[in-house]
Amino acid sequence: MTEPTAASDGTPPLSQPEPAFPQPEPPSQGAPPSNRRTLTVLIGSTALAIVLAVGAVLLFGGKSAPEAPKTFQLKGAMALLEGTTGRAARGECEGVRGYDDIAEGTQVTVYDATGKAIALGALENSQYAGRVCTFSFTVDEVPIGHDIYQVEVSHRGKVSFSDEAARAGEVALTLG
Repeated sequence: MTEPTAASDGTPPLSQPEPAFPQPEPPSQGAPPSNRRTLTVLIGSTALAIVLAVGAVLLFGGKSAPEAPKTFQLKGAMALLEGTTGRAARGECEGVRGYDDIAEGTQVTVYDATGKAIALGALENSQYAGRVCTFSFTVDEVPIGHDIYQVEVSHRGKVSFSDEAARAGEVALTLG
């Protein structure tokens, strides 16, 4: 624009009116301040969302709830009342005279209610006291989910126990 000059008749030059609205300043380098604030909030929100998502995956998605046990350990005892012989020096005992199959290591079988064998163990820790030979036994990995468990030592017949008794270690057998 050129500066107004005086008219040839000497009247002062006309001035240009002031604008009704302030003129915008020329843009500076980068985005205007309001856009920078919006961009900062957007980046911060995105970063927070990513951190929360990764945390949720690590907390909930990376670990599954612990599984309930699928088996239990059945514990019990057996007393042999007749046909026993003891080894006084060691306190051990075993069956004799028709009970020769009863000794440490004799198989203990656990069956379900239908008679299907589901777990195996063995007699152990024989103790001779008062002409009675007692054994303990542990059968590992007995499947849960049966109302009735049957326990048999050697081939001497099955004895039934409730699920509660079997799990509580209340399996007690006698022979003789």
